[in-house]
Amino acid sequence: MTTMTPKDTVSGGASTPGGPLLPVLKFFSSVPLGIVLLVILFIYSWIGSAGLFYPTSPLIFDQPWAHTMPRQWRAFELTEFEWFHTWFFDIVIALIVVNVTVTTLRRIPLTILSAGVWCIHVGVVVLALGSVIYFGTKVEGDTPVIRRNIMVQMPDATETIPALLDNRFAVNDGRDRYIFSVAGIEPEHRVDAGSTVFAVNLDATGPRGDFNVSLVDGQPGRGFARTVTVTWQGQTVTLPVSLGAATTVGGRDGYQLSVSDIQPDWTLMTGPDAGGSAFGVVVSARRAGGETFMRQLLDGYPEFAEDFIPGRGRVVKLEEFGGSSFVDDTIEMTLSRTEVPLPFRLALSPAPQHYFWEKDSSALMCRELKPDTDPGDNDWWSYPINGLPRYNDYVVRPEDVWPADPTEAQESHPLALRVAGRSDGPLAGTLDVRVTGFLRYAVMDERETGGGQALNPFVRLRLQDPSGQFQDASLFALDPTRRTTMNGAVGFDWVRSAAELARYRDGWQQRRLTIEATDATGQPVRTSLRVSDDMIGSETPFRPLPGTDLSFRVTGTFDNLAMAEGDSISVLVVELKLPDRTISRWVASDPARSRDVDVDDTSGHSMRAPDPVVRTSYDPGITARVMFVAGDGEIGRRVFVYAADGQDQVREEPMVPGSSIPLLNGYRLTLAEYVRNSRREARPAIVPPGQRNRNTDLGRYQQWIQVELREGGTVHRKWLPFHRYSYRDVDEALPGLGAYQPTRLRLADGRTLEMMFSRERFRMSDPVVLDQFHMIAHTGGYETGRTNTIRDWESHVRFLTDQGPSDVEVVASNQPASWKGLWFFQSFWDPPRGEDDVPRNGLSYTGLGVGNRRGVYIQLLGCCMSVGGMLYAFYAKPVIRRRRRDRVYADVAAGRLGRSGSSGARELEPVAAGEEVSS
Repeated sequence: MTTMTPKDTVSGGASTPGGPLLPVLKFFSSVPLGIVLLVILFIYSWIGSAGLFYPTSPLIFDQPWAHTMPRQWRAFELTEFEWFHTWFFDIVIALIVVNVTVTTLRRIPLTILSAGVWCIHVGVVVLALGSVIYFGTKVEGDTPVIRRNIMVQMPDATETIPALLDNRFAVNDGRDRYIFSVAGIEPEHRVDAGSTVFAVNLDATGPRGDFNVSLVDGQPGRGFARTVTVTWQGQTVTLPVSLGAATTVGGRDGYQLSVSDIQPDWTLMTGPDAGGSAFGVVVSARRAGGETFMRQLLDGYPEFAEDFIPGRGRVVKLEEFGGSSFVDDTIEMTLSRTEVPLPFRLALSPAPQHYFWEKDSSALMCRELKPDTDPGDNDWWSYPINGLPRYNDYVVRPEDVWPADPTEAQESHPLALRVAGRSDGPLAGTLDVRVTGFLRYAVMDERETGGGQALNPFVRLRLQDPSGQFQDASLFALDPTRRTTMNGAVGFDWVRSAAELARYRDGWQQRRLTIEATDATGQPVRTSLRVSDDMIGSETPFRPLPGTDLSFRVTGTFDNLAMAEGDSISVLVVELKLPDRTISRWVASDPARSRDVDVDDTSGHSMRAPDPVVRTSYDPGITARVMFVAGDGEIGRRVFVYAADGQDQVREEPMVPGSSIPLLNGYRLTLAEYVRNSRREARPAIVPPGQRNRNTDLGRYQQWIQVELREGGTVHRKWLPFHRYSYRDVDEALPGLGAYQPTRLRLADGRTLEMMFSRERFRMSDPVVLDQFHMIAHTGGYETGRTNTIRDWESHVRFLTDQGPSDVEVVASNQPASWKGLWFFQSFWDPPRGEDDVPRNGLSYTGLGVGNRRGVYIQLLGCCMSVGGMLYAFYAKPVIRRRRRDRVYADVAAGRLGRSGSSGARELEPVAAGEEVSS
């Protein structure tokens, strides 16, 4: 008996219709089509995730291979997320879904044996649909949440300032003005056994002088004026606790006292409050003829007062003091405080965060500055920048940037992205705003360029060693302090005539001193000699001038002294010894500036014209082994290389920008840049890829865009640095998360705009506040700068709803929290020591990742269905087939199933789908 194959039936029995749809159905149910689509998907995913590796030479096993990421090429400029969200990827996935669906319906009848395959295929389709929902609606970003604000409450107004280190603010109560500065932050201020809270210490100045304010979470702030009372030999003085404050006790033979350090959150190491903190002051004490010592005083803990000696440590550890904690126990110091009443209320309050910033997005933030208002009073307007590049530099005008390699011209890659328009906001109206430049990694730098009004020759020379490493040197011919480099081995001179140029062709010269005097008969005697380094020194012997009673020696030299007139001179200090006196003369390279100085008074106050009895002149010579000279006309630009082993060997080479010449021992000299009338100009300087910090690059901290605003016939161009967060003012700028550098622009209509390059921000339905932040360390405790000693971070957050604060939600590394469709997870934190390596307490803010997860459960359902189908196909299906086979064998053995298919015999059911079965 012959049965029909499943490919000739639909759903196990219906006849396949003919007509024009049949070729289409056959094509989409083709197994080779599915294989081709899967291969394409694999290659596409491989290229997007791993990139391409290729050999750099025919010796593929001996030479390293190169790596490139095609998605980062100029033609694409896509992140990995965007690479898997392109139209091509979506089409491939859609074709795979169609192929799986049509193949399943046409070629696989739904039976108990094929149920696993159906479950797998349906799971793949469900997974694809869930992925479309997930990636089509995906939003992911992050937000910093400051731990506390400092709240200032006055009868008619309330103001808040972020509680961040070094923030400053002023309060005017209508009569007096107070200035506050955040001097210290205590993330875990101990209030009782086992209980810690967030606390802030403020330095303050008011109408009564300096004082301190202690702000403890949950308590009103209290002001204290602290003083150090010093008693010695019956005399008592007070010293205000202010850095640098000084006084004396005991008169002339007593102690000089000064406040050398203030420690607002000194950690207690012993006693019942060990682990807590206290306010500390260090007083420096010095007695005439005695050793300086420091005394540390802790507020509320007089028993912990002790001395230490700079460079030697704690006095209690030094044997000569016999275990005493003090250098001189007759001088008593006590730290006391008196409360300073405040006419307003200071307290710590939660700092709600209303926004989160989307990952990998770009936006132009803009606001208009109103007269007589603080910039932070105006919020930003966000204008998305769609299509901004990510990995390559785009510059319309190469002269707008400093290239990564000064010897090569910057390539021009045009960019013209119109900033998304809005019907309102500061950019509404006739302003045409475009982004015309993008730099992936650059720093603003001032360098020399052409276009100056005055003569100011500048040259940039590059010296390259045999290994390929190079060093750039910037020289200025008319600047005495910057006309030589590399310890004087390389120099730059401006030459005004052919006669001056001939001097460089005569060979390398040392300093030359010429002395002229008269002999006994009145005849002039003149000598000229080269001054070597071993001839210079205050202890060198005098040298006689033949035929005269004069002797001399060279005691010093000064090269390239800058003069008030703007030029420079070189000076040789010479002692001229005559029978009746000794003359100390400063012999200048410009004879008109030579001067005599009395031997016993070298301060320069008795300088006078040179004594005519001895005439001198000084030629500083050419001391550089490589001398670059430039001039107008035929002089041009050329370099003179003087041999190290011979003073008369010189090589002259003409130079143009970009040309190079060989030096000794495999070194090469390249003329990277030359400008006659140079001036300084600030531009973004592109950092070479090999010098970039990977974390800085990933964080986009050194990205720049050039914004062009067209206002009628006026064109404004500005370079804007990237800001990870669009802070309202400098007080919100968080340590370690980038600076606050908005750019201002004055428009022709009189308005002033402030702009910032940042990311798109989105407002959350309910603001989030940080209750507490805990750093959980491994056994042994946290080691500064080593995150591997940390086991977890926990952010205890609340959400401010219209009905009040929510319950506390704990967000940890692998424990996200959900709120109204958004998920919050631990993303970053405020370490005690930041990237700038400046010690601080840290823990003043937390970083939360924010994102949605729409379609995740559909994806999970699809995965579970596919896995369940695989388990059924590989484990349940073989059991069913084996049982059927055993049943058939049993029927044959019992004679219940005939070989020729008699009337009583049962027809066999096909075992394998997709094949013709005969019996």
